[in-house]
Amino acid sequence: MKPRYRLKIHDRYQLELKFDHPISRERAKEMVRLEAYLFLPPNLGVNRQTYSRDHFFQDLQTFTRYGTPEISLERLLDEANDKSPLVRIERLKGELGKGEGPAERRAADRVDYELRILACIFRANSRDAYNQVADLLSAAKAATKDLDDALFLADKFLQQAGLLISKVRKLQREFLGPHSPKTVVMGFELADEALSVQVEDVCGKLHRALRRRTPAAATMIERLAERMRNEEEYRRQAGYPTLVETSESQAAQRRNEYCLYRIGVLKKFAQSTLYLSVHSEEGSRPIVLSLNALAAMAAMLFYLAAVLLLVGNPQSVSLTAILLFVVAYAFKDRIKEDLKRYFSARMTGWLRDRENQLFDRGPEKLTVGRTAEAFSFVDPNKLEPEVRACRARDELDELAEEGAPEQVVKYQKDITVYADKVYKVHQRVSHLNEILRLSVRTFLLHMDEPQKTLVTFEPSDAHDEPPEGGSGEPRRSPGEDVSLLNRVRVSKVYHVNLVLRLQMKGADGKWEGHFEKFRLVLSRNGIERVETNGNGEHLLGATTLRETTVGVL
Repeated sequence: MKPRYRLKIHDRYQLELKFDHPISRERAKEMVRLEAYLFLPPNLGVNRQTYSRDHFFQDLQTFTRYGTPEISLERLLDEANDKSPLVRIERLKGELGKGEGPAERRAADRVDYELRILACIFRANSRDAYNQVADLLSAAKAATKDLDDALFLADKFLQQAGLLISKVRKLQREFLGPHSPKTVVMGFELADEALSVQVEDVCGKLHRALRRRTPAAATMIERLAERMRNEEEYRRQAGYPTLVETSESQAAQRRNEYCLYRIGVLKKFAQSTLYLSVHSEEGSRPIVLSLNALAAMAAMLFYLAAVLLLVGNPQSVSLTAILLFVVAYAFKDRIKEDLKRYFSARMTGWLRDRENQLFDRGPEKLTVGRTAEAFSFVDPNKLEPEVRACRARDELDELAEEGAPEQVVKYQKDITVYADKVYKVHQRVSHLNEILRLSVRTFLLHMDEPQKTLVTFEPSDAHDEPPEGGSGEPRRSPGEDVSLLNRVRVSKVYHVNLVLRLQMKGADGKWEGHFEKFRLVLSRNGIERVETNGNGEHLLGATTLRETTVGVL
């Protein structure tokens, strides 16, 4: 498996980059590097003086998690499949109810862990099932066979999902008892509710996708609706509050707010076990402070040398000498700041602004990796040739930048995964997901109003045509000017170019990867869209917010 990344608009103000990288069973350690270059137009007012490291890292959120284990619903239900959470939970029954010792707690924690993993795997399978059906029903594929295949897949999902949920509820009844650990009781309740909500959600999406194909899909549409009603009634009887109300009363609206909030909590309940805990460290801060001190020392040496050269006899200090001391002192500070900036720009990738240890959240709490991040502004003229070639400014870019060059921000993140430690506790994991979300709000502060008005005339010869129907007199008299003045509202946008490179360190110690360019189209309202290669192809509109794979290395 090679690293791959996906770019999407998370919301109006956040861009999300998600990339997967494999965890090898053959090597003890895997290393992946992400480099991102943001080319910011000068009129955004983002530069070294206004955008610090701390500001950048406030705008950036990062998450590291295991990829969801890839187990089909059919394999989940296979009683001979040792990797199925259902099989593992079944085997743990005998280890509970024997007291409150360490073994009991470990078994309870393991049941809770397997329930969470089960909810994650089911969520991924149900999402994939819907995507397959939606793809078959797309406008470009209107063949009868595609509809038959879509109905087959929907039927398969309904059957397998029903069997899985029945199995979970049977296990829940078997595990309940007067001495059942609270962790197990709550784990089953949350997993049961999460599975019910997920089934209803996917059935609703399938229902909407298929109802345009009636009457051929009428039977399946009714089955989906029945399943939704059954799950809603089940949650009502179980006392689960994830029920949507259609009333417009304030009380109903508040209950719906809580319902949405709880659905988010259920998602976190399941996925939290995949996320790695992060322990932050100082990173290269001691080295940075040492280099800054070195810069200050070099500047002070310059100042002292100037003093010793200018003052042979302190009693003969003149006004000219005093002025020269002042100039030397001013240059001392300038030299110090320039050296600090030089160290920062030249050593990005060597010096780290943030370093984190990654801990597994499972019962063993092992350290399974570490990350290191660095941020800096880079001189556009000192970029690597490959980066400049990928940026590939055109004549319009050159004109837009006359008088002020682009500001270039470089962000680098190195991820090291201790594969041997991961596989000590996980046999179902094959890759890690790295998620980065960058807020663009800072980039919007100095933008103009989001829309401007353009004026155009509708050509007067458009009025020479006879009225509709082909008979009658033209709509204007000869010589009469009835050109229409039209005002058109147009979005005022700004282009921020993004160059990415995702690399993986091979067995020979060499980094392998390539650059790819994207264009963020922004307005004061936020992210309008993302284009690839700057050619106007819209990968993603802010209104759709659909995840799209845009790069495979």
